[in-house]
Amino acid sequence: MIFLSYVIQFITNFLYRTCSVKIIGEHHMFNAMKSDRPILMCSWHGRFMFAVHYLRTHNIKVWAISSTHDDSETLAKVLQRWGFGLIRGSSTRGWKNVIVSMMKKLKSHNTIIALTNDGPKGPPLIAKSGSLQLARKANAHIIAFSGTASRYFELGSWDKFRLPKPFSKIVINISPSFEFPKIVNETEDDIKILSDFMNSHQEQTDNLVI
Repeated sequence: MIFLSYVIQFITNFLYRTCSVKIIGEHHMFNAMKSDRPILMCSWHGRFMFAVHYLRTHNIKVWAISSTHDDSETLAKVLQRWGFGLIRGSSTRGWKNVIVSMMKKLKSHNTIIALTNDGPKGPPLIAKSGSLQLARKANAHIIAFSGTASRYFELGSWDKFRLPKPFSKIVINISPSFEFPKIVNETEDDIKILSDFMNSHQEQTDNLVI
């Protein structure tokens, strides 16, 4: 597992370093960081590495949610070497501890937490319930991150995980802070509200690459 994590790190570094990168909407991130509110950075599982690349190359201190599944354990080792803090938990055990840990960290206005809203096992492009309630309670910004490339590898996994091909053009797109609806209930409406916001942002991102 440790050896595999170094292989993944090497391949990822190589791919991204050969590519040109265009960042759109960066001022949204900077404006949120200047406010006295914490930030929840949301991306879909299949596009998470684009957000990771942006954060690590800009030396932004971030906490990432990492499950205890084997594939997540391998990625967690890579994220740690890249300077990410980890909030560990499982979707089948210990998830309540993750929520408690997130709430404690979000009490600080300097906290930035990155999470994949459809992870760790899907279904893809459908947000897990609770993100809106958590952000509202903490008065946190929700900012969507997405990315794509002019040429890319797309894995056959459930999330259609995407990596740029060497020497391609990358676009990383950062959304404005999410506008909370006046009423948020713990219903399927919450899932649809956040899913629609993120899917619209991803569609916009994909249309930016020619």
